[in-house]
Amino acid sequence: PIPRPGLVLGLVGPNGTGKTTDLKILSGELIPNLGVYDVGNLEKYKVIEHFRGTELQTYFRRLFSGDLKVSYKLQNIIGLHLNPSIKVSDFIENSVGHNVVNKVKDILNLSNIWDKELSKLSGGELQRVAIASTCVKDADVYLIDEPTSYLDVHERIKAAKLIRSLASEDTYIIIVEHDLAVLDYLSDIVCILY
Repeated sequence: PIPRPGLVLGLVGPNGTGKTTDLKILSGELIPNLGVYDVGNLEKYKVIEHFRGTELQTYFRRLFSGDLKVSYKLQNIIGLHLNPSIKVSDFIENSVGHNVVNKVKDILNLSNIWDKELSKLSGGELQRVAIASTCVKDADVYLIDEPTSYLDVHERIKAAKLIRSLASEDTYIIIVEHDLAVLDYLSDIVCILY
């Protein structure tokens, strides 16, 4: 998938086709081997060279030089339960502006769980907290993996509107989603993996 600033890129496809792996690559967490299997990960400069003359070359050059700040909402939100004593407010407010937090808190209806510990939340509540934590960060790249799992229709619409509001001419947004209605609403471009 080729991320483009100012456009929301949606990824859809069956489980196991590499959508989450693509996000890990686009976050810089995983360096692709580009089909060279006898070496672990390639050097970053070889990845940049491989994509010479494309938009991905520019993206990876900026990513690997630290010029892009990435905010990544992981697919597996249940791991948040492993932080038993952390409250929702502490998890979200970590070095973020108060106005942004209040806006996201209202949009995702987090007031009633604001002082609860993460370990006490349901799947839908954890999902909203994970989305909020990702969206409040001042980032250049927002990678959001399956944001509507565990959410009812009303919450899916609110989350989609919040994510869509992050779009700007300088921001990259990549969404992995199985809900085609949400994906259609969110995405300017859709990449189908199979």
